[in-house]
Amino acid sequence: MRKRNFLISATLLGAASFMLTGFDSAATVEDVMAKYMEASQSLTEFSADATLNAQIGIDMSADASGTSTLSVGGTGDFTMDYKLDPLTFGMSGNLDIGAMGVEQNMNMQIYMVPADGGAYELYTYIDDGSGAGGAWEYETSTVDEAEMEEVISSIMEAQKSMDLSTLPGTWSLGEEAVDVNGTSCYQLLYTVTYDDLSDLIADAMSASGETMSEEDAAMLALVMNGLVFNVEVDVDAATYLPMRMHMDMDGSDLSGINSLLSIVMASSSTDESVSMPDIELNISDLYLEAVYDYSTPVEVTVPDEALQAKDSTDGSQSDDLEDAMEDSLESIEDALESAAE
Repeated sequence: MRKRNFLISATLLGAASFMLTGFDSAATVEDVMAKYMEASQSLTEFSADATLNAQIGIDMSADASGTSTLSVGGTGDFTMDYKLDPLTFGMSGNLDIGAMGVEQNMNMQIYMVPADGGAYELYTYIDDGSGAGGAWEYETSTVDEAEMEEVISSIMEAQKSMDLSTLPGTWSLGEEAVDVNGTSCYQLLYTVTYDDLSDLIADAMSASGETMSEEDAAMLALVMNGLVFNVEVDVDAATYLPMRMHMDMDGSDLSGINSLLSIVMASSSTDESVSMPDIELNISDLYLEAVYDYSTPVEVTVPDEALQAKDSTDGSQSDDLEDAMEDSLESIEDALESAAE
């Protein structure tokens, strides 16, 4: 059930975070960012198609036996509909995972819709690909309306005051327009490394009252040094609304992670006469992309088969939904407070 709560919280937070022709070649990154942030102030709903792809290889080599590769990969396709007020969310999609020749396909659907009296109804369907199939589940929870209104107001206020230029990392502007489904767009390019984040991580730990030992700090730096996180936001050149978001780790140096893997392998052997294989991690592809649509009003429709689950249960798992929603609301509020600081 903990995984279920995490999934609910993650999808709600992820959808909220997404909120966050007339191409002018003389425009500056500051100009486009300012207009993008201004346009986002009134953005309260969207639909999106999201894809993710992860293709990772683990090469293992010994002195005489050559090199073998363990391949791990996953692909996913999702559609989302999100509305801020009243908070409404719908998502459906598939996730295909493969490792060592074993393939697994997961199908999931999640719908959260408001009901009378401040209640929220959640319908979930998860088929984990084990062959047992999936089943619809229904939950209901009463959320404090005043608290929900306060959070929604805070999110909208944060949209008005957000300043992307204050984020750690580097922003730049693509030199040429890109086409997203026939729309001419500016490319807002954002790159962040561990060097950019190290002070922020330290400040966050200090604010929470936690400390990190020198050994843990060195281990974190070993793993994170060399990693590069890239974000591309394609912004409509006429409306300045985001049309596509793409995140990847292209250009990352994995030598730190590989060094850690070698240390772990060496320490796992108690027989000094046994030669442990060298291990090297490589990423051939790793990205998440979302394409947005604002052309039609968002309407989240719960499928008939999901409504049948409501008729067959009293929603007795409401504590789980309420806990997940409260965790989501608290996380949103914490994020807004941190952004304001």
